[in-house]
Amino acid sequence: MRSLGLALVLVLAGSAVGAPGPGHQKLVAAQEADKKGDVDAARGRTADARAQWTTAAAAYQAAIDAGDDIAINVALAGVEDKLGRFGDAYKHLQLVAHANMKPDVMKTVQNKLDDLSSRVGTVKLTIVPDGAQVAIAGNSVGTSPLVDPLLLAPGNYTATVTAQGYQPRDVELKLQAGSEIDKKVTLEAVPIAVATAVHEAPPPPAPRPRPSYVPLYIGGGVTLGFAVAATLTGIAAIHQHDTFVGSATDATDRKDAQSTGRLEAHLTDGFIVGAVAAAAVTAGWYYFKGGGSHETAKVGVAPWVQSEVGGMVAAGSF
Repeated sequence: MRSLGLALVLVLAGSAVGAPGPGHQKLVAAQEADKKGDVDAARGRTADARAQWTTAAAAYQAAIDAGDDIAINVALAGVEDKLGRFGDAYKHLQLVAHANMKPDVMKTVQNKLDDLSSRVGTVKLTIVPDGAQVAIAGNSVGTSPLVDPLLLAPGNYTATVTAQGYQPRDVELKLQAGSEIDKKVTLEAVPIAVATAVHEAPPPPAPRPRPSYVPLYIGGGVTLGFAVAATLTGIAAIHQHDTFVGSATDATDRKDAQSTGRLEAHLTDGFIVGAVAAAAVTAGWYYFKGGGSHETAKVGVAPWVQSEVGGMVAAGSF
């Protein structure tokens, strides 16, 4: 019962051989390759036999596609049985088992189905989500949901399940003859990465070009000159004031001291005003040209008069 036998194949396909049709030439070629394969197998040429049976299987399938004789599935199943493709053979025999054929043929087909069922394993895969692609050993076997169970020869298999938007998953299958495996495979959705907006700090402002400090030095020198001049004339004015109020000063000297002291006092005031003006101009230039938006120039100018001396004090920071 391990093979259908050539006689059964010829009986079932005889109508197609005798009545030329769309698949007639393909069927004849398949039968010839099938016979050559049997001869090679009997002579021990296993590789040549498998090559002939593989050619026969392709020709039988082409004959089925080109015609409407369902009985050719029996011949195809016989070749697949010889090639060890028991699952495929079982499927093609099932097509014939559901057809309306002669009782003796149906009995033979059923016996063969019972024999194959003891030599194949059954795999039922329940897959979530629907629409997932299923491949075994790199060959596609369908899209979920799989209506019919998979029939495979005993052995170890890897079923790969893939679906768009889900992480692929491999399922290891260990089949024994007559075994049944029922597995549920649930794919996990691909995690969606949410990018966090990164706010970069604005670039620091470009450094301002360092200006020349020559005007600052000139302004400072002018301010200092006015300050020194105001100090000297202030001291001189105070000296004339002391002479003017002195008890030993005669009238002529007092009159000269009054006139000279008044002039020197006016000069002191003018020098003080000049020093303040020069300091203000210098500080203003530094603020607007020398980086005053980041640094603040602090300059203070004040008169300085004591009983013995007088003048002006200028102090600041840059």
